[in-house]
Amino acid sequence: MAQDKKSSSNNSLKLFIKRLQNYLRLSRKPHVPNGVKKGHFTILVKNENGRPTRLVVGLCTLKHPGFLRLLEMAEEEYGLGQRGALVVPCGPDEVRRILEEK
Repeated sequence: MAQDKKSSSNNSLKLFIKRLQNYLRLSRKPHVPNGVKKGHFTILVKNENGRPTRLVVGLCTLKHPGFLRLLEMAEEEYGLGQRGALVVPCGPDEVRRILEEK
């Protein structure tokens, strides 16, 4: 009888550990929002209404001098502790104009 309880307890513990491992494995996968392809990331900009708009930009923009200046402005305004999408202090039209510059 005691052996059955011990065996049942071990099986329950093994099942719990397996479920916990699966949960932790799944929770480590980075969350990628819909519409973001490999080699891209999202930034948030405020539209005319002051509401956030999501823009998807390529990783190559991280070498763009105008975009780097924009990141410095974002650091000054919002600091480095942002989580989630990167927020930049300008509108979508300004970002597009900056990225079109050579």
